[in-house]
Amino acid sequence: MKRQWYISETLVGLALFDQAVPQCEKECMVSNLGKPAKKKALKRLEKKNTGPFQGKRLWDFVTSRTTVMLEALDLDSSLLSTPVQSWEENDAYKVGKQRVSNLAVVNDHAERAIALIKEFNNDRRAAAVPAEGSAWE
Repeated sequence: MKRQWYISETLVGLALFDQAVPQCEKECMVSNLGKPAKKKALKRLEKKNTGPFQGKRLWDFVTSRTTVMLEALDLDSSLLSTPVQSWEENDAYKVGKQRVSNLAVVNDHAERAIALIKEFNNDRRAAAVPAEGSAWE
């Protein structure tokens, strides 16, 4: 529940390349690509705009705006007109899967950067404290 705000009309398309998502769910996602986009594109889903998440499936968040993700990754959209069962052998799917797996998760990088900065600052503080019996005393 904590990270549900990451679900958006655009980002939900990344699930098409996730092996953990069943084929039947991907088929429903593809069929919902014709669903009109919401009038106001949300940067992130807000609970007040979605109702309860309980009982929702990935395809409930898919709209025509989901194709923006495919375009941003420069993926061949012809994949969407092929049966989901054949995707694993499809070159466009393989390229897409590779590109999606290479995406950097910004939050992970930010957290690592903060940890490195803290470590750096702690090392500097430790180096600045004079050792016992040093000339600073």
